[in-house]
Amino acid sequence: MGPTVPLWVRAGRSSLVVAGSVIIVGTDFSADAERALRYGFKLARALGGLVELVHVTPELKPLFGGSEASREAVARLQDEEVEAAREALETLVTETDVPAQAHVCIGDTCQALLDRADEVGAELIVVGRQGAGALGRFLLGSLTDKLVRRSERAVVVIPPGAS
Repeated sequence: MGPTVPLWVRAGRSSLVVAGSVIIVGTDFSADAERALRYGFKLARALGGLVELVHVTPELKPLFGGSEASREAVARLQDEEVEAAREALETLVTETDVPAQAHVCIGDTCQALLDRADEVGAELIVVGRQGAGALGRFLLGSLTDKLVRRSERAVVVIPPGAS
């Protein structure tokens, strides 16, 4: 059985999360993100806060500039991906008893989460830790590692296996 508590990674500029706080929960709709979502909802419920669900989709670009037709096709595909994510987030928002809203960003995941946290004045960012291992983090980098290093606010990482 895995850990049952979150891994508090960084306290940020203020380690105090108060009643009414806005909590960013990043999701890619994976099992890891689902655990983070449950924790974010639980914390918001306890604090009387708001959960801002954020999904980031990478910017799609045609290879080597592409023709006008390929650029239009990529733009359509990007729009479809954003709309599908928005619908999935809205479903999550309607299924909870916690005040929540949804936002879909396009671009770099780490930067988009940090930017959105700034925009809504969030006190906390909650994400799930993917089990990439040390080699995976070395080769690919880790969203979690980047968030912890770059965030000015508290970051909570929910490890794999947390309940």
